[in-house]
Amino acid sequence: MPERMVRSLYEVFQAIPDPREARGRRHPLSAILTGVVLALVAGQNSLRQIAGWLQGLDWTTRQRLGCRRGKVPSLETIRRVLQGVDVVVLAQEIQAWVEEVMALGKPSAPWLGIAVDGKVLRGSGDEAVPALQVLNALVHQMGAMLLSHPIPPGSNELGVVQEVLEGLVLEGRVVTLDALFTQKGVAEAILKKGGHYVMRVKGNQPELLRSLELWFTGAPPLTRAETLEWEGETRGHGRWVRYRIRTTAVLNAYLREELGWPGIGQAFCIEREEVQEKAGERKVSVHYGITDLSLQEAPPWRLLGLWRRHWEVENKGHWVLDTVFQEDRSRARTRTLPLERVMNFPGVAGLWRAAGRQRR
Repeated sequence: MPERMVRSLYEVFQAIPDPREARGRRHPLSAILTGVVLALVAGQNSLRQIAGWLQGLDWTTRQRLGCRRGKVPSLETIRRVLQGVDVVVLAQEIQAWVEEVMALGKPSAPWLGIAVDGKVLRGSGDEAVPALQVLNALVHQMGAMLLSHPIPPGSNELGVVQEVLEGLVLEGRVVTLDALFTQKGVAEAILKKGGHYVMRVKGNQPELLRSLELWFTGAPPLTRAETLEWEGETRGHGRWVRYRIRTTAVLNAYLREELGWPGIGQAFCIEREEVQEKAGERKVSVHYGITDLSLQEAPPWRLLGLWRRHWEVENKGHWVLDTVFQEDRSRARTRTLPLERVMNFPGVAGLWRAAGRQRR
């Protein structure tokens, strides 16, 4: 049986409607968009830099790119195309392509984790106008953005999370969320689509938080007998970190029937101790959470892994956007010029390499 193939990005771009009139087109839309991606991956973060990078391509590369008569698009052509391209269709096609790559991949963990978190585009605002905001969904193991959804002015992350979840494939996947999204409606939406959730519990759910605190800080032997425990540690970047996670299924009936939390599989408490080795500083923090995964599906060490990898949305997603692609420095706030936002290039760069290996 032949191995399933992943489309190249050039093929993906061929499915995008060209916003230009047919008369006078000199460069195919797929060639322009592919050239922009290549330039961005090469570190060119402005339209002028992109156009200059394309001008430096040799004849063979221009032909492979699909440029007609060996000519590359000008700065103004690139600007007009990016302003006119259908952002919704483009984002949908890129998301479908990421799913194709993930379908061929072999994740190192039994559960594919998807972190959902918001981001402020700081450069798009000033004293008079608030900055734009987006809600992102990132794949833990691959560091790839699946979806980037704009948050309308006057709304917030919680106001669009249902729409974001609706646009994701969640069957057999675990959605990890910060405390803002620890809401019964969010949990129900994830379960309805066949997914699983890992939610952090803070003060915005006082009754739930109080219940977990009472159990995990209660006196033994009851809590000790009914609680699973696992410890682990990491070293790196001049610090030593120890994790201790305790989980229990004893509270499931109470949380489900009395507090109305859907699909509860276990509650957990994570103690994190960090020591800065040079300074000798020590910090201890305690975190609480809930998940619909059972103790058999997610034993303590696996649950801790899902909880920790949630923050890859910051390390592999937002940090890359700000540091590599300098997203926060962009002043654009209208139309579709910041293509890196639509294309989720931190994921595209790595996934393109993965797709290339699959295609060979």
